[in-house]
Amino acid sequence: MDFKEVLKLSKDLKVLYAEDEQATREHFLNIFKNYFNEVVAVENGEEAFNEYKNKNFDIVITDVTMPKMGGLELIEKIKEINPNQKCIIVSAHNSPDFFQKAIELNVDGYILKPVNFKQLNEIIYKISNQIKNEKKIKEYQSNLEKELQKKTKELKKAYLFDKLTSLPNRNALNDVLALYENKCEGILIDIDNFESINLVYGYEIGDMLIKEFAEFLSKNITDEMKLFYIGGDEFVILSQRDDIINFSKDLQKKINKTFFTSKKIPITVSISVTKKRPLLINLNIALKESKQKGYNRIEIYSDDSKIELFQKKVRKYLPLIEKALESDKIVPFFQPIVDNETLKVKKYEVLARLVDENEIYPAFEFIEVATKSGLIPLITKEIIKKSFKIASEANINISINLSDQDLRDDEFIEFLEKERVDNNLKPSNVTIEVLENLKNLEEKRFIDILNTLKKLGYVLAIDDFGTYNSNFERLYDIDVDILKIDGKFVKNIDKNEKDRKLLKSMLEFAKVLNVKTVCEFVSTKEIFEISKKLGSLCSQGYFFSAPKSAEKIVGGGGR
Repeated sequence: MDFKEVLKLSKDLKVLYAEDEQATREHFLNIFKNYFNEVVAVENGEEAFNEYKNKNFDIVITDVTMPKMGGLELIEKIKEINPNQKCIIVSAHNSPDFFQKAIELNVDGYILKPVNFKQLNEIIYKISNQIKNEKKIKEYQSNLEKELQKKTKELKKAYLFDKLTSLPNRNALNDVLALYENKCEGILIDIDNFESINLVYGYEIGDMLIKEFAEFLSKNITDEMKLFYIGGDEFVILSQRDDIINFSKDLQKKINKTFFTSKKIPITVSISVTKKRPLLINLNIALKESKQKGYNRIEIYSDDSKIELFQKKVRKYLPLIEKALESDKIVPFFQPIVDNETLKVKKYEVLARLVDENEIYPAFEFIEVATKSGLIPLITKEIIKKSFKIASEANINISINLSDQDLRDDEFIEFLEKERVDNNLKPSNVTIEVLENLKNLEEKRFIDILNTLKKLGYVLAIDDFGTYNSNFERLYDIDVDILKIDGKFVKNIDKNEKDRKLLKSMLEFAKVLNVKTVCEFVSTKEIFEISKKLGSLCSQGYFFSAPKSAEKIVGGGGR
């Protein structure tokens, strides 16, 4: 091994050398100084160990036999401090016992006296190379650790702070609420009509507006407040002030007077305020309540708000609906629709009921929750399966209600037809009722679906007619057979002349169209007789019968 190659690796290393014989120590010291940057020479193992404890050395070179502490004992003590310390023994000893002990101590090299320079070169090269590689590994690990710490810091910042606004984000808000929710009050700020701003000015301007609005809010909050950007166009302020409502009013006035971005965009905001826990949930409830009423408003959370009341309904009825679907407890009830001339039952409207233990819930109690949760199609299919079977067994005509969620299902008509055929019903035995406010009734696809049902032979009825968006175009596009007049126009005709006039006009309108009519909510004999006199052809209501279970249905009334 060439000396120059060895020197490239060894020149910067620091060595501790222990040798009790002065002449030998000076001899080897002169040799080692040619290889190493610094060599500390001592006379015995005890002195060497004291030096080692106070300084860092790359290599320890020691004789074996020395006063006070021998070389093997020195290495053993050093290895207890640093098991990876590189150690070389220089000795004339070559007995098996010596080598066995040296192996046990994991000694890295042996230089036998008298010194063989080729052997010396190879040992120093090998150990110096190992040290170099280990230092590279340590350096790499150190750099890796630093990089990991840097990335961890960056990820933590990204996790807790929004990049666009530099504000704490929703994750940070959740962390703060977990610790301090009971000590603060909340304000939720939503930029009104922000989607339109993005649409008109572009997303780049929209982002600029969000950034400038964040800066505006930061400048206009007080020291007792903490601002968060939770995404979209929403900001949350947590406050320990007692006057957050007045603060919100003042802030809203400032916003209304401020223009943002180079486009000078004016904005308004909807603000919700609450002291009640859970803060974020209640803030969102109040904000939705605010937006339902209009823009540029401040809404204080209330336990009896419409949305909160609906949330209570969800908590009550959603588990009941899911349980009923799983345990086959969605059942059909039947209310007769009576011919006003013959007083005979023409058909029965099928009404969904939810059975839970000994209680029966009518549809109006749970239908909103079922609709919002997307469970209506499952309920409809259960009702169709059961009511078609009962209609076949009882030999009656039935009327079933469909929602826009049912009509979204591309396989619904196939399902309906299969159940009808399996139960040996004619299409004319089944009336399809759709609400006048059906969301997609004006879309061609849904009009086509209803007209397809009509062509198949089903009877079509518009339910709750007069309540929503009555128009001629809809009745023109759909070949309707029946208009069911909403009960709100019927239930007071015995007392209210205006209601009688409205009902009369609707009945005359239906007559012009040659469409049959059913008056709902016919609850007394007087209401029945007035509606009949005004031109109603059929009646449905408690005057004739409340909805009843399948067991109480008597055949012969419908076909």
